Amino acid sequence: MQSQDSEKGQLWGIVLAAGEGTRMRQFIQYRYRRRSPKQYIAFMGKKSMLQDTLHRVEKLIPRERTLIVVNPRHGREIKVQLSGRPRNTLIFQPYNRETAPGVLLPLIHIVQSDPEARVAIFPSDHFIREEDQFMGYVEQANRVVRCLPGEIVLLGVQPEGPEVEYGWIEPTEPLQEEFGPDVRRVGRFLEKPDPASALEFFMKGYLWNTFVSVTKAKTLIEAAEKYLPPIWSRFERMLAALGTDREFSTIEREYRDMEAVTLSRGFFEKNLKNIAVVAVRNILWSDWGSGDRVLTTLKRIGRLPIPAKGGIAMKVPKSNHIITIQGESHKSTIFRTNHKPLTAREREVLRLVAEGHKSKEIAQLLGTSVKTVETHRANIYNKLAFRNVVDLILYAIQNRVISVKI
Repeated sequence: MQSQDSEKGQLWGIVLAAGEGTRMRQFIQYRYRRRSPKQYIAFMGKKSMLQDTLHRVEKLIPRERTLIVVNPRHGREIKVQLSGRPRNTLIFQPYNRETAPGVLLPLIHIVQSDPEARVAIFPSDHFIREEDQFMGYVEQANRVVRCLPGEIVLLGVQPEGPEVEYGWIEPTEPLQEEFGPDVRRVGRFLEKPDPASALEFFMKGYLWNTFVSVTKAKTLIEAAEKYLPPIWSRFERMLAALGTDREFSTIEREYRDMEAVTLSRGFFEKNLKNIAVVAVRNILWSDWGSGDRVLTTLKRIGRLPIPAKGGIAMKVPKSNHIITIQGESHKSTIFRTNHKPLTAREREVLRLVAEGHKSKEIAQLLGTSVKTVETHRANIYNKLAFRNVVDLILYAIQNRVISVKI
């Protein structure tokens, strides 16, 4: 399905893979026993998220025209997972300055080779089940840009519910009749809303923002010149140094104290008159920005891994089944078996509480919020009629939720 282009004005890919993934760090260490950023983790199967992204992109764009923005501090992961990539397709970004600089850095390499290039931009932390269909939507966006070179065309997923953790796009009137009813102008970009607003967006038919986008390289450069002149002046100096012995030192120097700006805030929100959205339908898509999101998606597709083993050692005297916890003695309790079943996440929270973790620690381990953990904990107490944490620990022991040394 690779895009057919002339020698000049070809479609290039930019894959953003330089993030540290700090929000997911403890979840990955706890669940997968790894210390790599999330884009280098194989959450299912043998390929990492980045490798899956590259496989998906190459359905439309050849690897010779796919540039990957990476962090030089991830050298071990880069060597293992990307050593076979074509020459000059790894773009080393010395510091993370958000997505606008993250796109402009590979962009200056692209325009040096192909001034009329179109670019498709991809995050490296998305799960997409129907990959062929999704890349078909990317090609649809590419066709729009070939016809209307001044447009920036994003992909917006038809939502499954009132999600508060995603950005939303408000589609308005159709762009042009020839593109059909699913290619529309963008009215607004709406960042992570409160529950009431998310419900309103869902009911009105707004779309989840994937941030996957296609445009002309020149369009982004013109936007940078107009909306981010101090940042673009730095990239002009970097562009002038490409291919010289000053290249890497110039890039490092210009990045060192550069302002951090996202692509949405820096370009998209300021340029609505030239932005369109393609409605992506019948695709299972998920932005894996949290551990909770990863586990929810894996459970849905039947690929949820067995939880990492672990537990606390507690002494249980054999003679009278009295368990000593924090200096108090409690007779062993037989808990009711006709309770409402716990969800997979509630069982995991139960185990972590029984192991002695506080709500804040659990939130960090699972990549979710303290409020969400407290809600799960309240549900556990309610379903099992626990009076206190001692009841919870006794239940965990009796039901082999945690390991116990006898």
